[in-house]
Amino acid sequence: HHSAGESPPALRAFEQSLALRKQAGAPELEGFAALAGLCELLIALGEIERVESMARELYELGSRYGNRWIQGYGLHYLADRALLAGDYAEGERRYRRALAHARNSGFVAECPTELAGAAMSAAGLGDHARAVRLVAAANARRAALGLNPGGFPDWWIKLQERHIGGARDQLTPEQLEAAERAGREADFEALLDEVLAAEAEADA
Repeated sequence: HHSAGESPPALRAFEQSLALRKQAGAPELEGFAALAGLCELLIALGEIERVESMARELYELGSRYGNRWIQGYGLHYLADRALLAGDYAEGERRYRRALAHARNSGFVAECPTELAGAAMSAAGLGDHARAVRLVAAANARRAALGLNPGGFPDWWIKLQERHIGGARDQLTPEQLEAAERAGREADFEALLDEVLAAEAEADA
């Protein structure tokens, strides 16, 4: 249902899955996929009120079982929630945390996604050139990894169109070209160091 864009039945099925597992006394770890799917669906629908607690539950579930992949889901959806709420400073902080987690866990393919989230947050904060530079670097990294450039759900693509598209519109052609070139040609690991250093400074 979710893949077919049938949101109401998908929502019911995810919720029923979680409820039935709980009633049956199934191991809680087995319900992570339904919980993650529910988080993503609610974000896709823009119904973010429940996402904060669910994403935290997902992260804590991963923490209890030492599953860094599940933790990463939780961190990502927490960041998405802040972005959709318009809290761009918190969104950028959360995407940086998700990025650090992905990098430290060796989840190479996830790093460009979290960087794109940080870029959208930067766009929301009015830092248009940096937003374009970061997303250009993320796209270049995905291409270098051989990942499908269009391999994202529609809601994520629309988020980028709104935030990054808006940032591009605020730049002159010369500024836009310079920002995109800087992103494409950046050393990706050095760029991650730069982004995560900003997070360390914010924490300090």
